[in-house]
Amino acid sequence: MKNERKRHHIIPQFYLKKWTDLNQPDRTLVWILDKNSLQGICTSPKNAFVEKHYFTEQELDGTRNDPVETCLSELVETEMGMLLPAIEAGQPLTTVNQRTLWTFVLTMFMRVDWWRQPLKSLIDPALTKARRKVVDKIIEENSKNRNTRLLRRQAKSKAYRREISAEVEQKSSSYLETLATSLATKIHPMLVMASLTLEELQKELQTYPFKIVRIDGLPLLSSDTPCVVEEDPSILEFEGENVPKVAFICPLTPKLAFVGGLGLSTGYTTTDSEWVRRFNARIRANAQKDLIANTNTVDDSWFLTDTNSPLTMREIILQSQNDSPVIKTQSKGFGSKI
Repeated sequence: MKNERKRHHIIPQFYLKKWTDLNQPDRTLVWILDKNSLQGICTSPKNAFVEKHYFTEQELDGTRNDPVETCLSELVETEMGMLLPAIEAGQPLTTVNQRTLWTFVLTMFMRVDWWRQPLKSLIDPALTKARRKVVDKIIEENSKNRNTRLLRRQAKSKAYRREISAEVEQKSSSYLETLATSLATKIHPMLVMASLTLEELQKELQTYPFKIVRIDGLPLLSSDTPCVVEEDPSILEFEGENVPKVAFICPLTPKLAFVGGLGLSTGYTTTDSEWVRRFNARIRANAQKDLIANTNTVDDSWFLTDTNSPLTMREIILQSQNDSPVIKTQSKGFGSKI
């Protein structure tokens, strides 16, 4: 592929630049902190949260392309980069501005790494199911062509099924391996692109309300999973507003946060350090590994954890992954009621 982009930012570079250290003369470095120890490194936004070919898709013939990386960098991030100064200045936002903001927030929700492994885990079961269907089809066709009941019975035997399965595996192995590789590179980018192209979703974004929260006091933190779905009313409650049951939250800069959900009225509001500490605690809890900060002086006083708060998005996801399905069985043996 011509002009191939190898270095893809999981978290946008222009976004990371908002967290550059205020104490540095040239303000070119940002702090990446371990979510547990709060210790970390100072690095440039150019080199933070970068992975080679993160969004690159591979076709069955081996060719590669990166439409999602191109769309994000040249459209979504560019438009948001131009809009952010207006938000920082507290200017009224037009319908187009509001949709730009919502689109950016949704891509921040979809683009991060926590989506990738669960999505990839769907590939092998799907290919296994496809193999079984091919074997079933071959056995069904072969049994129809057998002249006697004995031959038809043999066609449905376990030994015959193993024979057909081995043939299918031998003939399809290389193709399925190529298909699996292609799907593994495509499934997450396809999900990100879907969030950008669904027409009905774009219409909804024009009217879906949100608050831009201006911070007076302790700065906000971001993370490797900056945008999450939140249900904690202590974070979603603002004076004079209905409290959403659920909302998207996303830090935009150390001094601005996005909170979007039904029940709010679109506009700006200002909050204090206690709210920030609750917000930072939820951002920290939802992070996979790293926090983003504009200082290395972050300590536990930056976080306010409430034991009565609902589960975080990450806790809900981990819980759903760990819960094994309950398999109900029925028996016709002694004592059965069926």
